[in-house]
Amino acid sequence: MAAALRPNERPMQIWRAGLEMPNRNFDDDQRTPMLNGLLLATDQRLVFVEEKGFFSKTYTVRENIEFGQISHWQLHRFMRMKTLQVDLMGGHNGRKVFQNIYEVDPMTMKVLNPMPAEQVQGLLETLIRNQVRK
Repeated sequence: MAAALRPNERPMQIWRAGLEMPNRNFDDDQRTPMLNGLLLATDQRLVFVEEKGFFSKTYTVRENIEFGQISHWQLHRFMRMKTLQVDLMGGHNGRKVFQNIYEVDPMTMKVLNPMPAEQVQGLLETLIRNQVRK
């Protein structure tokens, strides 16, 4: 698995998502660059894996966020789409935004019926709270 799980680390949920990249170009007419991939919630962290290719897929870990690094997070929803905003403690690159989150089957990577936002929020609250206590 591209996310390289640690010993005793368990995957809890997987989503297809887009990761907003900081816009290095100061041209206001340009849209925010986005990496497409998979967002994995484990019992210890959030891992974003960029997915490239159509027939031959490649996967690269782009973000690895320990739950203990999160100072604040917020789940936004609009119709059936969800956006997860994660603020990290310290550092100049302290905000990560994951757009268009939707659930997938971990075996087939096919889209599932979306979980209600409240269920996703409850899962993340539980994971973050449990990891911070350790």
